[in-house]
Amino acid sequence: MAVNLSVENLHDAHFRRFMELTLKVAGGPELLVMEVSSRALARDPDPPVPILELMRDRGIRVTLDDATEEDAHLVEKLSVDIVKVSRGLVSRMGRDHRALDYVRAVVSAARAREIHATAVGVEDEATWDLLAGLGFSSAQGYLIAAPMPTTQLSEWRAARV
Repeated sequence: MAVNLSVENLHDAHFRRFMELTLKVAGGPELLVMEVSSRALARDPDPPVPILELMRDRGIRVTLDDATEEDAHLVEKLSVDIVKVSRGLVSRMGRDHRALDYVRAVVSAARAREIHATAVGVEDEATWDLLAGLGFSSAQGYLIAAPMPTTQLSEWRAARV
């Protein structure tokens, strides 16, 4: 289960209680991913580093979501397990060498800290081939599957396993 969080959630005095309840609903930390926007963290004058570390200490995977060209420094300093490279960068990298350089910078920063990098917005094989060559091992996008209701997910997974 993935939960999108705002920076305000992470600063909330009741967040620890929310985290514990979410852990119970998810069925354990190995089944839970907490995602927070890289842009919001970058703008936060006092990033909630202790809360990110607490989640990781509890076994919850923490994702830096929607990372852009400005976020390699966040990957280097924050306690996260996964960085999701933004759809905007991924969609431009085939035609814009600067976007490709930015994707390289983010994935390089992630690799240096043993952080898993996921590309968002992968629409075709050519894009995936380029990303795989850069070191990505996972992606989200229409190449994998279109958005679907949870009722279809089990069937979709069964057809691919």
